[in-house]
Amino acid sequence: MQWSRQSVDTAVQEVINVLVTAVELSIPKSSSPSFQHYKPWWNTDCQTAYKNQQKLWESFADILRRISWHSKRQKQMLAEVWKEHCFPSSWREAIVIPILKPGKVATDPLSYCPIALTSCFFSLLRVYQALILSRLDYGCVVYGSARTSVLKRLDTVHHSALRICSGAFRTSPVTSLYVVCHQPPLELRRKQLSKNYFIRAMSVPSHPLKPFALAIGLNRLYEARSFNIKPFSERAKAVLNDAHLNNINIQENNILAFPPWDIQIFNYHNPFSGYHKAGTADIYQQLFSFHRSKYSKYVPVYTDGSKAVGHVGCGVFNNTILSFSLHNSMSVFSAELTAILIALQHIFSNHRHFCVYTDSMSALESLHFLTEPRHPSVIEILILLRKLERKGFDVIFPWVPRHVGILGNEQADTAARSMSDHMQRPVCYRDLKTSTQNYIHRVWQGTWD
Repeated sequence: MQWSRQSVDTAVQEVINVLVTAVELSIPKSSSPSFQHYKPWWNTDCQTAYKNQQKLWESFADILRRISWHSKRQKQMLAEVWKEHCFPSSWREAIVIPILKPGKVATDPLSYCPIALTSCFFSLLRVYQALILSRLDYGCVVYGSARTSVLKRLDTVHHSALRICSGAFRTSPVTSLYVVCHQPPLELRRKQLSKNYFIRAMSVPSHPLKPFALAIGLNRLYEARSFNIKPFSERAKAVLNDAHLNNINIQENNILAFPPWDIQIFNYHNPFSGYHKAGTADIYQQLFSFHRSKYSKYVPVYTDGSKAVGHVGCGVFNNTILSFSLHNSMSVFSAELTAILIALQHIFSNHRHFCVYTDSMSALESLHFLTEPRHPSVIEILILLRKLERKGFDVIFPWVPRHVGILGNEQADTAARSMSDHMQRPVCYRDLKTSTQNYIHRVWQGTWD
């Protein structure tokens, strides 16, 4: 006798109904408001697991409400996932990318590891960064002193999350996961966050970490017993030493220089507004000549900053040319601000009216707008301007376009690009953070290579 699929399902359902009816008659109903599951295999463990699942889904929904999503569609999509308790079928479709295993032959198909990029790849990565990775980063400055064997336990969480987000197999190399998901190893991430915290602490006046230094005896002890873990500041200095940033004076950020009721007001001139640079060089020169005739009593001072491969400099042109080379980790924005500061430091003379020309609109806007946090050089410039105003100096700051034939600006640009004497000037902590980030990327690239 042959049994059809439908008849088998009907028979199974009838058996289940008989069992459920027998359970309902034999077990008295409880007055508890808990959800009743009329299934023969349902027991206390299942009920506890179901309650825990509901609590986790509620926690997940609460976290989703707190996250500020740039895309409303992403938020709605994840909300639907929470309500339906299942993933959309489109998330199960992926684009498979073969990645060559390290040290394998490129012509052999078995030498490649498939990486599947699902449609929700970036959404899942963002959820991971907001919910899990942020908790791993929190306090890494403190728990980073733990043993390597203890810290490696967190790598399992990191790798599992990256495999879920990318859809990779369990046999996929970890180094490939880092590259595909653009997430560095946790060890490099802890180093970067620790260095950022140390650099930021060194820029704060009177920070407790600044005067801290190990005694000579303790240094010898740590050198003799390499298995001992050094304090946080010494570990951060070691990483900066590897990045060749150990002998740098970090610029202090005096955030209390101006109280809220006594903020320095800064305004700048833009006589070239409304004109596009392309094809209007002659108009720019005419506008500049008109501006100079209007402010003929003001002594012109031209400033400029420059950054190239292996060279950062600033130049000031008045009657003489001042040219200085700066530390290579400084940005062109810091070089422009340094040029303005040097110009203000050299205008003490019999004249009382000066016109400081610069081609950096970002530097002028940072001096004008009351944004926080401010660049330390911006605070220095505003403090010096207040001193000059109290002594009777009148200094205005017009913006000029670069490379349009204005002689003074071209002279300052040439001075900034020239190889001149090095100026021992502290480096802003923001520039150092960028340099340390580039160093971490180079180490990561070296590991991949």
